[in-house]
Amino acid sequence: MSIRFLSGIHSVLPGLEEHYRSENNSYNNQQMKLGVLFILPGFVILLCRYFMRASANIPHDLSGFYPYIYSALIFAGLIMLLLRRILHHKLSLIKSARLQMFFIVLYAFLLMALAVLNTILQQELYAYLLLILFLSVAVWLNIRVYSLLSLLTLGLMLAVITQAGLDPDQFSVKIFQMLLYYAVGWFLYLSLTSLLMENFYNRMSLEEQYQQLATESITDPLTGLYNRKSLQEDLKKEWAKCQRKDVPFCIIMLDIDNFRDINESFGHTMGDQLIRELSSMLRNAVRLSDKVYRYGGEEFLILLPETAIETVSVVGERIRESVENQHFKGIHKTVTISMGIAQSEEDINIDILVNRADQNLSKAKENGRNRVEL
Repeated sequence: MSIRFLSGIHSVLPGLEEHYRSENNSYNNQQMKLGVLFILPGFVILLCRYFMRASANIPHDLSGFYPYIYSALIFAGLIMLLLRRILHHKLSLIKSARLQMFFIVLYAFLLMALAVLNTILQQELYAYLLLILFLSVAVWLNIRVYSLLSLLTLGLMLAVITQAGLDPDQFSVKIFQMLLYYAVGWFLYLSLTSLLMENFYNRMSLEEQYQQLATESITDPLTGLYNRKSLQEDLKKEWAKCQRKDVPFCIIMLDIDNFRDINESFGHTMGDQLIRELSSMLRNAVRLSDKVYRYGGEEFLILLPETAIETVSVVGERIRESVENQHFKGIHKTVTISMGIAQSEEDINIDILVNRADQNLSKAKENGRNRVEL
């Protein structure tokens, strides 16, 4: 796991603005929760230590460390809350994640320092509780940062044990406790990070499968074009936009002339290849805002938003000529297409619009094929 994981975990569906806003809000809420997590333990344990300040277990030379360390926990939490309110509007998501990671590392180090002091002061229960709290944030650290943090706290623990003036037996016990803490910490860290990463990859895999299924449900498997299911949804959206903006849109319905003869002469494999090549030509012949659909068999439909029929007729004629002059692989004859064009109007609905385009396509067939009818 790394900083990229912390920031990247909130980018599951790139390109969807609404999803990004939702995930960004979730990220900001996470910052607030971390800030509260930083503050509350500091206040609670500091109050406990205040009421236990006269305990005989706390040497005078060590008790002075507690207010500073717990105050640092509280300060880190306040900074995290300010980070959510102020900095996340000015910093990118990645920079904000890195700044958050800095406070997580600081928080983890302070918790480990407190665990060390509690170990020396024979407060094993506090030490284990602090270790568990430490692991709750340590899973966000990559293994290099965790290793460095472990070495720093190891040095701190050795320094405190050395300065505590313990007899050899007590010194041996503290060293054993220290090694036990590190063994337990590493085991739990590796286990938790492994589970978290497995969960993350499973989530990503499920989302990829969902996206793949969603894509397959609206696309034609042979050509990769949108299918009729997608067409119905897009026509409804375009019709609503047309009425809102009072701007017409057009559709072109077309099919391959004498496609049955092509299949019989050159085989169904070449027929499928022809459909794929024609699909690619149609995609490249229209604007990015236009959409091409496989309507069925050798039939296609092109949706041209905010375009009048005069312009669409020119586009249709250009496509027709391009197909007529194209040499398709494995097809040793001229391939032509017929087209029917229809434009949206206030007094018709989607079904009538599609039916008009189909009727104009039939008219093009009746009038000799290889032509465009309006």
